[in-house]
Amino acid sequence: MDGHAQNDAFSPYRVDDLGLLVGENPLPNAVAARLLLKPGGKAWLVKSSGTRDEAQLLARYLRQHGFEVPEIRREINEASPTSILDTALSILDKASGPNVGVNYTGGTKVMATHSYRAAEVWAHEHARQVWLSYLDARRQEMVFTRSGKVEEATVPLSSCPVAVSLNELRQLHGLGGSPDDHPLPPFSRTAEVIAKEIPSMGAEAWKLWKEALKTGGEPRPTCPGLKRIESALREEAGLSAGVRLTKQVLARARGCTEHPIALWADGAWLEQHVLTVLQGLAGEVGLTDCARGYQTDAPHFELDVLAMRYHQLFVFSCGTTLRRDDSAFRECKLKLMEARTRARQFGGDEAAVALICLLDGGCLQHLRSQVPDDDRLYVFGLPDLRDLRSRLKDWILTQVAAPGA
Repeated sequence: MDGHAQNDAFSPYRVDDLGLLVGENPLPNAVAARLLLKPGGKAWLVKSSGTRDEAQLLARYLRQHGFEVPEIRREINEASPTSILDTALSILDKASGPNVGVNYTGGTKVMATHSYRAAEVWAHEHARQVWLSYLDARRQEMVFTRSGKVEEATVPLSSCPVAVSLNELRQLHGLGGSPDDHPLPPFSRTAEVIAKEIPSMGAEAWKLWKEALKTGGEPRPTCPGLKRIESALREEAGLSAGVRLTKQVLARARGCTEHPIALWADGAWLEQHVLTVLQGLAGEVGLTDCARGYQTDAPHFELDVLAMRYHQLFVFSCGTTLRRDDSAFRECKLKLMEARTRARQFGGDEAAVALICLLDGGCLQHLRSQVPDDDRLYVFGLPDLRDLRSRLKDWILTQVAAPGA
């Protein structure tokens, strides 16, 4: 059961019975319920036939957090004002607690309008007060009004943060699969060295070295940067200088198949590095969960690296193409837009998305110029890898500060 401080910023608005409009994304309702319901309070879910599954997933989540979710068989016609009004009034009539609220974040605009109207009618007829609220995802605050009043109040979500894990987020959306289904070899230190050396030694030298390793050959360290990478890799794999450095040898040294070695060399090293950086930053920027290789069964898709800051989702898409042509530009832009679509689908409007790629110079500037004007999107390029920790830290903190507010 969620526990709240007796005098936190949301205490004056916390209720025994809370009506929630169920939309396609259950996350805002999950956060609103945990913020606005008193311990053991009742969440009344206003749903349509189109959001029946989402309502079931949300109900299961809220029960796991100690709230009651009464079964409501009645479903609204989300295009009918009368249906919405009548259903909302019938639910309010069932509210038995002394304090009642309606949060109209989810659902359609028509649902929000007529649920608000129902609350005003019910409050007037029963001489009761109803707290009406809306979660403003862009500003990261809850907006409150009281039935029969015109004044509004806002409370920042950061004043009483609600943590949602990546596993809970997956369950809220009814997704199968799990993070890190294909574990990588433990070469995170080498991944860090690669990230620092590539900007100086150039893409071509790295491409020849990693292709030799990936295809089973013995890569040649043709420059000081590659020698430092090889030294770090030998140290992490426990290989002495006289032992051949091939994916077969590395696989035997780490007790794994050759496939994860080839996957790592081909580009998953960047995912590994980003995850390591985020884990190291967690305490400084408030990240509460991180994972890589996040996959789902149906629908099938994969996201490279994810993080949660309480209930805010961060998605990091990693692109390791070494080309410097139009196809590389299109590939990177496609990765960013796909990540953006998935992030908004599961994390809502406040989800933040970054592409971390190996483009530089004119290609990088061209890609950045083509990114939609969206404060929640950013592209990190090859020059940023030299100090990715500080670059990611600064960007994450701008997202926490509610861009666009």
